Amino acid sequence: MCSKKLLPAAILIAISAVVQAEDRHHEGHAGHEDHSRHFAHHAHEPGEWMLSYRAMTMAMEGNRDGTSDVSDADVLVDFMVAPQNMDMTMHMIGAMVGVTHDISVMVMVPYLNISMDHIIRTTGEQFTTDASGIGDMKVIGKYLMVDTQDKQIFLSAGLSVPTGDTEVMDTTPMGEVRLPYPMRLGSGTYDLILATSAQYALDNGAWGVDGEAMIRTGSNNGYTLGDRYKLGGWYTRGLAPEWSVTGRLSGETWKDIEGADPAIAHMVAMVPSADPSLRGGRQINASLDLNFEPAGSEHEFSIELGTPVYQKLDGPQLATDWVASIGWRATIN
Repeated sequence: MCSKKLLPAAILIAISAVVQAEDRHHEGHAGHEDHSRHFAHHAHEPGEWMLSYRAMTMAMEGNRDGTSDVSDADVLVDFMVAPQNMDMTMHMIGAMVGVTHDISVMVMVPYLNISMDHIIRTTGEQFTTDASGIGDMKVIGKYLMVDTQDKQIFLSAGLSVPTGDTEVMDTTPMGEVRLPYPMRLGSGTYDLILATSAQYALDNGAWGVDGEAMIRTGSNNGYTLGDRYKLGGWYTRGLAPEWSVTGRLSGETWKDIEGADPAIAHMVAMVPSADPSLRGGRQINASLDLNFEPAGSEHEFSIELGTPVYQKLDGPQLATDWVASIGWRATIN
């Protein structure tokens, strides 16, 4: 089925969007213009809450090996079953609270719906597998290391808690089986999240850079997902007092799975998504985000559309076509 990594990749993209935009709120400064109002990150005052909701959809279609597209027929030369496409929807609920002026803590809980279509070599029969449920919960602390009117630098550290099901079952032409890695709702391990970001104000906008690493710890059912790393930059431009647009370019890399789940060892030669050595990859993503914050309101709304502009996969794996999301957040003093 699809890349075990592209599902977490999509999740990580959405988490990154929430982490970067979750705490966006505008603080006026008496006596001068607030050049920092377009910053993607803001520190919260002690006791100040930010609640958020984001719905994200990812579409994947067609397989890729390296940078080349691979047809179903090509995949079926080596495997009995070829994944054809996958749709994933994620609902992310988040809450952030200021502990001190410099420290904030965020908790995020995703709910996932995943569907993947396949074709069988011998009969041409097509079938679909589905999985849904709560994914891995994230708990992240953010420290404001540098804070001026025109510049802010943050350090973040957190933990991904294995609340997502890694033993998802569904009915296939082979009967009820445990689904391969891409259809699982979590990593099965406690994973360390480390991130840093820097942002700089402009007269009518802002720009910034950020990096993030997810380090896997331990193992689950005999395997460990590969570590992943991400580096990106963004630019925000004010369109009107209540509107802004953000463009973003980011690159990420993720490793193959270490070990293997013995419950699906018999499937390695049947479908590429069961092979832990075919899960790694690298890609560059571009996205555009439109934000609306009504005047005098503590609410903000956003819509984002993104797509990979480069993908190199340890395939065959399903390739990502596009990712879209809508979001809401509100500050509660």
